Amino acid sequence: MPELVSDSISLKKINHFFLYVMIPIFGFTIPNITGLIENSTYGWWQLCLSYSWFIFTSYAIWQGNLFLLKKTRTQHENNGQPYYRIIILYLISNILFIGIFSILMICGWYYFLSNNVFNQVVILKTTTSIIFCVLLVNSIYEIIFLRKEMEDSFLKVRLLEMDKIKAELAALKSQIDPHFMFNSLNTLSYLITTKPGIAKIYNDTLAKVYRYILVYKDENLVFLKEELEFISNYFYLINIRYGNAVNLLIEIPDVKAENYLLTPVSLQILIENAIKHNDFSVNEPLIIQIAVQSGFVKVSNRIRKKEYAEISSGIGLHNLKERSFLITKRNIIVTNELEEFTVKVPILKS
Repeated sequence: MPELVSDSISLKKINHFFLYVMIPIFGFTIPNITGLIENSTYGWWQLCLSYSWFIFTSYAIWQGNLFLLKKTRTQHENNGQPYYRIIILYLISNILFIGIFSILMICGWYYFLSNNVFNQVVILKTTTSIIFCVLLVNSIYEIIFLRKEMEDSFLKVRLLEMDKIKAELAALKSQIDPHFMFNSLNTLSYLITTKPGIAKIYNDTLAKVYRYILVYKDENLVFLKEELEFISNYFYLINIRYGNAVNLLIEIPDVKAENYLLTPVSLQILIENAIKHNDFSVNEPLIIQIAVQSGFVKVSNRIRKKEYAEISSGIGLHNLKERSFLITKRNIIVTNELEEFTVKVPILKS
């Protein structure tokens, strides 16, 4: 919007410049350059009246041309063909209106104020000079208008892109809640039937975890420290179910955690995927490591694929990829090596 205000101010300044400076200059210089007025053959009062006549002519041409310029733009602004509009403008404005009006005004000057007889060569030369000057002025205005149109179009495209990104992000965020809740309720259902005493603790902790999701589901970014606190609570739920069969190592100092931002609930998705796709036990625990590395939070674990792997929809990781790119404009990095699976999530300096 500042660009549009700037254009409006610039156009007003240009209008004032032509009105108060260029019109008098054109009205004075064109008759002299073309030889229409020979100063030595007229008295001072005839010169004053003659130059006033042509300054008025210049002003009338400028006003008429400005009217035609706006009229032509209004009629053809929606046809998407600026060159067609320019051709119509120059043809009607310069050749018909300006040419005919200039000839009439010059002939009127000859009739009322001039001591000389009609000189067709001088009339044609003066009219051609006037048309050339108007062409120059029209070109300046058209450049300004076309530039403004380009900036308006660019602004509209940017607004549409922002609306599209917001819509996509809202759709992706809406996938977090049912995806997480579905898995959590499955776990709770399992605990109710196998470990009723722990199910109560699990339910209370689940409420704390889900409260985090409700609070931050509409946020694009959260502090890494807050995400790690959420992960600690979430991992408590994991320990209730799996005990020491799954271990989490967070290798991020508190100072670093306070200085970075990332998309909310991103680390939980990666931990959940690691548990879903790997085999583990108390004797051979699954170790998930979280660390900060070169502008990313790295989540890694050794690969021990389950013999009968769960069917994965891929929604969680796909959701994370899309959200991360829309918010940070950077892609997550997934490395699937023979022995280790790593996902790097982009983080931003706070």
